[in-house]
Amino acid sequence: MRALGLPPLALMEGFYNDIIDMNLKRNYLKHVALDLPIRWDALRCPENLLPLMQHSDCDGELSVQECRSTHQALNRILPMISDDWRRETKQFIEGCRAAVNPNKPLEFR
Repeated sequence: MRALGLPPLALMEGFYNDIIDMNLKRNYLKHVALDLPIRWDALRCPENLLPLMQHSDCDGELSVQECRSTHQALNRILPMISDDWRRETKQFIEGCRAAVNPNKPLEFR
């Protein structure tokens, strides 16, 4: 999310907890006045990344159309993603692409 200039996931609707990391409070919250948690529909980010950003990491699925648009959007921002996450992002892009070809949703487990 940092590559897109978006707030940390810990501040987002569905992930926010009243007890958040003190470093996060000190480093991020001091610059902005926020109504927490931040609603997903308040973000200004590539719309085709919202299904991925709102999705659980451990269950459910992304539709074939969501996979198609997600892998295209991730390819566009790949140069902005830190080296720490680039390999995992490339792997996810390949997973999305692999789901599109047989026309099957990408399943999270």
